[in-house]
Amino acid sequence: MKSIKSKILVNTLLLVLSALLICFLISYVTLGGMVTLTEEIFSQTEEMSVRESTDMLIGLTTSQAEEITKVCAQTVNVRIDSMFDALRVVSDSVKDIYNDPDGYQMIPFSHPLDAPADEYCIQWVLPENVEMEGNIEEETYKLGNMEFLFRSVLNNHENILSIYFSSANGVNIGFDNTPQTKPMYYDGRTAGWYTTVRDSMGLYISEPYDDSFGRGKMVTLAVPCVSEKGRFCGVCGMDILIEDLNEIISSVNTIEDSYVVLTSAQGVICSTEGMADEADMLFSQKDSGGKTLIETMQSGGSGIKEVAFDDDEMYCAYNSVGFSDWTIVFLIPRDRMLEPSENLKGLLNDSMSSANKDEHEIIGGAALLWILSLAVVALVTVLIVIRMARRISSPIIELSNSVERVGTGDLEYKCDINSEDEIGKLSKSFETMTVSLKEYIDNYTKVTAEKERIGAELNVATRIQADMLPSIFPAFPERHEFDIYATMNPAKEVGGDFYDFFLIDENHLALVMADVSGKGVPAALFMVIAKTLIKNRAQMSKNDEGQYSTAQILSYVNEQLCEGNEEDMFVTVWLGILDIRTGQGIESNAGHEHPAIRRAGGDYELIKTRHSVAVATMDGVKFRENTFELHPGDSLFVYTDGVAEATNSEDELFGTDRMIDALNEKKDCDQKDILFNMKTRIDEFVGDAPQFDDITMLGFAYFGPKDGKE
Repeated sequence: MKSIKSKILVNTLLLVLSALLICFLISYVTLGGMVTLTEEIFSQTEEMSVRESTDMLIGLTTSQAEEITKVCAQTVNVRIDSMFDALRVVSDSVKDIYNDPDGYQMIPFSHPLDAPADEYCIQWVLPENVEMEGNIEEETYKLGNMEFLFRSVLNNHENILSIYFSSANGVNIGFDNTPQTKPMYYDGRTAGWYTTVRDSMGLYISEPYDDSFGRGKMVTLAVPCVSEKGRFCGVCGMDILIEDLNEIISSVNTIEDSYVVLTSAQGVICSTEGMADEADMLFSQKDSGGKTLIETMQSGGSGIKEVAFDDDEMYCAYNSVGFSDWTIVFLIPRDRMLEPSENLKGLLNDSMSSANKDEHEIIGGAALLWILSLAVVALVTVLIVIRMARRISSPIIELSNSVERVGTGDLEYKCDINSEDEIGKLSKSFETMTVSLKEYIDNYTKVTAEKERIGAELNVATRIQADMLPSIFPAFPERHEFDIYATMNPAKEVGGDFYDFFLIDENHLALVMADVSGKGVPAALFMVIAKTLIKNRAQMSKNDEGQYSTAQILSYVNEQLCEGNEEDMFVTVWLGILDIRTGQGIESNAGHEHPAIRRAGGDYELIKTRHSVAVATMDGVKFRENTFELHPGDSLFVYTDGVAEATNSEDELFGTDRMIDALNEKKDCDQKDILFNMKTRIDEFVGDAPQFDDITMLGFAYFGPKDGKE
């Protein structure tokens, strides 16, 4: 089996050998006669030709070298400016999202570990301490609107490897074809390109560095993104190959055996043509003033110097590139500059001598032979190229048509290529890929439907749980002896915290605050059972002495919950029963937080009593109960650990001291305002940190018996 590479090599070799053979025959026949005829004339005019041609060539070549560096510098500057223009367009689009976030939809996309490999796609990465939820999730998926622009910019600039944006909140999005090689966590705010742009609010271009995937040297460009209100939103950046700069240099430089070098601001040679090692050594040499060539060029501007390398004289022209302190350097050996003078000698000899009849016959014959040889070479070349085009292009065209058909959605189309080379292998791989793509689309459709079903069920569960808790206030509009208000903010769709309050009879009010271990759906299910058992047992009967007993209620609930509790879940409970007529009450604390009380005219303070163990931890537990008394004007505040243990981004707890301070800020207000103020203070303290636990609170104010009578 012959590969495409082998076919190209064989045919190219035939072409080159044919051309060399023809050139050799022509040179052998014509030069033998020309050398004999021109020896005498050459000896007479050699000295004059060398002197005049040397001066002329040095002047022309140095002028051309300076022009080449100028054109290269301008072209490189235009190319980099076009990249910065594209990056500014990206930055403006990101700024629009931050200026009007409500005007954009949330477009979910993948983490690099979940993104398809070797395929250009948009991905997100977060710092290790930032969770994908709440405002961060909204910000990330709003930035998903950038995918179309990212793809458009890459399609219009083939040397861009990747485009990315790092926000001030730590969100990182990128667009490239190497997602699965990226780390699981990444914080762009610590990168040098980010901090430099953030501090200077200007354009940034890095020193050249080697691409980790072996695609060549590359640089990083970055610009700031600032909203209309002057708020710094983040940094947009792109990584670009500078390989095309070599192409620019090659296209501009028309002088053979000369070298054009592009150096960075730090003197790093980032683009060379044929002499990387020699350029490194030459640039480090010092002139009579003690300066190296790099130091001279870094002073800016343009110029031309004569330098020496290994006893060979060279001319060096340089010109600075406008977008930074980079420099275009043109190097040409003095010997190479003078090489055309040899050809000039022949022209002078021909013009100064009188050609005889034999010379004209030889030159005429040689000219005719050259023409015939060129015709033969042209004919052979055409035949070979036609043959190569037919053999190589046909399967490629067929494969291209197959790609277009599949791209339009026709996944049943089969590629008709039967060759045994790499194109044939590629065709078979493409068919395999088409089958895999079809299977992937089917599987993705099923997974998406399942996720939507689960999401809908969780939404229903959230509404059901919210409906189970008393949520209509005032709860007892016909009762004027007290005021009560409660709230519950779950950390997930459903939570494990719950509160309850209900009249056991006309004169006794039960207050419940509880926290189930764990989070999510399991905790919510356990919460439903515990809440139902507590309320049902409290409403069933009094104890043997005709009194209500919180200890007996919890003992009963404990026995019921321990039965079949294979998951070892438990619930902390504070249960209180208050005689509305007298303000006398009993309470039991099963592993729960200490409540806070405020006496009339005073401040809130914690009530610390001995705890019992949490409910459902073990069978046969005896629960303690304590008595308490409320006087008209007294207030009670009960809560779950999500209040005191609310944590900010520095892992600092809100704590009971801050909780008591927040209560006393609004101590003379109604219970709704007190709880609202508490939630506001918690949110201010936590800031952008995610909520890790449910936050549940209940406030109770006692006014005494109606009309002052029991």
